[in-house]
Amino acid sequence: MALIDDVKNVLNKLASHGWEELFEAHGLDISANDLKQECLKLLIVDRNFPGFEDYSIEGNQGIVPGSPARSLIYHALASPNVKWSDKGASNKLTKYPTLEQLEIVENFVFGIEPKSISFLESKFPIGKFPNRIFGIVVFASQYRSAIDTPHKKHADLVYSRTGVSRVGTAQMKYVGESRSFTPVFKGNSKKIRVLPARYSVYLSVRLQGSSELLGTRFNKGDQWFQGIPSDPNLSFWFPIHKLFEGDECLDGMNLKIELNSFHSNEKISRIHKFIASDFSIDPGSRPDEHTSFPYTYSNDIASLDSSKSLVVPTPSEQIVKKANDNNPITLNKNFTLRTETPGGDSLDSFSSSLEIRSGSPPFMPITGGGNPRKAPEYMHIRTQKLRTGRLVDLNSKSSMIDTINNDSYKAVHYIDFTGDGIVNVNITSDRPINLINVPAYSLVAAPDFFPFVEQSEILDSTASHSGIWNRDPLTLADTRILPNVQSHPDLIYQGMGVFDTCTALISGTLDDNLQPTSFKDRIERRVTYLPDGAAGVFAPGWDTSFDMISVQNMSVPHLASYGLGSPFPEDAKLCAALSSFWPAVAPDISRSFWPARVETILPLLDSEIGAHGAVNSWDGEKGPTKIQRGNREVIRYKRFEYVDYTLNASNGMFDYEILSGIDADEYMERILKFKAIKDSQRINRLLLTSYTQVNRMDKDVQTIEVRDGVIMLEKIHKFIFANPGRTLQVQGNLQMIDVEINNERTLIIDGKDSIFEL
Repeated sequence: MALIDDVKNVLNKLASHGWEELFEAHGLDISANDLKQECLKLLIVDRNFPGFEDYSIEGNQGIVPGSPARSLIYHALASPNVKWSDKGASNKLTKYPTLEQLEIVENFVFGIEPKSISFLESKFPIGKFPNRIFGIVVFASQYRSAIDTPHKKHADLVYSRTGVSRVGTAQMKYVGESRSFTPVFKGNSKKIRVLPARYSVYLSVRLQGSSELLGTRFNKGDQWFQGIPSDPNLSFWFPIHKLFEGDECLDGMNLKIELNSFHSNEKISRIHKFIASDFSIDPGSRPDEHTSFPYTYSNDIASLDSSKSLVVPTPSEQIVKKANDNNPITLNKNFTLRTETPGGDSLDSFSSSLEIRSGSPPFMPITGGGNPRKAPEYMHIRTQKLRTGRLVDLNSKSSMIDTINNDSYKAVHYIDFTGDGIVNVNITSDRPINLINVPAYSLVAAPDFFPFVEQSEILDSTASHSGIWNRDPLTLADTRILPNVQSHPDLIYQGMGVFDTCTALISGTLDDNLQPTSFKDRIERRVTYLPDGAAGVFAPGWDTSFDMISVQNMSVPHLASYGLGSPFPEDAKLCAALSSFWPAVAPDISRSFWPARVETILPLLDSEIGAHGAVNSWDGEKGPTKIQRGNREVIRYKRFEYVDYTLNASNGMFDYEILSGIDADEYMERILKFKAIKDSQRINRLLLTSYTQVNRMDKDVQTIEVRDGVIMLEKIHKFIFANPGRTLQVQGNLQMIDVEINNERTLIIDGKDSIFEL
């Protein structure tokens, strides 16, 4: 069937669900007999129509050959803000395009007037682009609202040579209205859906870095690594023309396209190799075992759904589980902490996790104390395997810390289903294509506990607010280092420079003279799988970490998932304890356990951390609770070292829905309200003991309104602080501790940032 007929079928299926009226509002008849000519005719576009405020000013046709952003039909079907069939936004669309239907229309944009490879290459003359290189490149891509594009001028396809999918316990689910996937599993908050990433193949050109390519992210390399060139001195691939199967993609050619993927997880293997080679300690395994499951594995991580061009993580009943259920493998913990080599490698404990650190290399200055991760920096070491095979949870022992630091025992390994790898393409044609093939880098990352908050949104929102973060929340898209070429040498391709730009975000429209649209802020609730939704600071990281490799006689950093926690909840606990050190993915549990920290940045509600009688919590733990002890009130905390996110994850205790309701606006509102309180009041040494969001019916709010003769503007945030006093043991419960509280202060801030004290 011809592509135009496929497009007719798509539009016919949608027409009666409000789409016919929507297109008619812009002068487009999607039931026209000659649909191709109807798509190419000039239109008078109503950019005040809901969802079209950020449609490209340069766009004035149903289909503009080769330009999705300027094609009104594609924008309407792909934009998450197009939801209404009428200008008054009173009639909602009742059906949305599927992924397969969007793919058909996207292909039609590039295939409506097929061009030859030589013609497409001629658009980049060597006189203007002297260092150009052409290739067949695999990209992850997503159509986005204007504010989420690099150029921020109109809605556009955004590209990266890295995609970030996420693990889960349930099958993926596509939500047509948001044109994206959701991790939320309605009806069972203890389940989380896998999040896939979409990939496509493009005829591409490699160009020097410029503001046209990178927009607002131009020249913003991650300064975690010193010595990496700035963007004008780096090369970036720009997609020219999408390649798809059949004879309508390129003039005079019939293409067959096959995408395939490979991923691996090497965490346990890396731990055993590192301890054996760098410390000359027997880890309890043989070298020949390190290439097989569960030391290294590729199954059950992700697969490629060719019908949808998706890398889809494999759902697992347990998001974390013992490495070999019936006879779990172990690490011989036959060393005393702290053990250190002359080169700076060390085996130590951080709280109750095993901390594995490699020395800082002399050849690549790294700021912020970051070292390369030859192995996972943190490992779960709190499950002991006895000679009889029986497993002992060390969290039940009062001697747990002494055991971890000093004793020899077999520590059970746990596995997760994260990893990294490649997405590559095999293209065959009736005529040869003499161009290099450039694969994409694929991350299969840990869950994002704030799935509807993007790292880039927080970076943009906090640009005008100093002193919030210990380190700017740079995204993975701002990082300029190699992919994991050590584990996946196929990522090394002809013409690769020493430094790579595989995680960069690339604008879909290469034109510095674009007219900006009068768009409003984002209103969609959607998830991204591009790297600006991932963390770009590696200590050791959240979505990926880094290691070093020798390339072209230079030692350079590269991304590496094997540097993260084994399994990932070992990182999640420590990241969250550091006041949401990785914004937009890590919660802030700085006040949840003892010793509590005073550096809270993102306050979580009592109801979200299970505090003060709340039944549920996001992490399966019971938060701080005020109780009466004798003749005075105390707050009962769980000791931080006994908080075990690995076992919580393994036992299905995480609640993935509790924090999923927080969007970027709510996220930033909490941060800024709390910062306003801290900046205006003398609470620097006080503990935050309670945080709630209340209305004017709250008794404390009513007391203040009567006392001060004011009316508070909702939304109202109530914070309670206290001076910590003595710590008291809890008889019969070694995991808990009571903390006396003194001089409680209740501070309330309302919707107009007025601050009141009870």
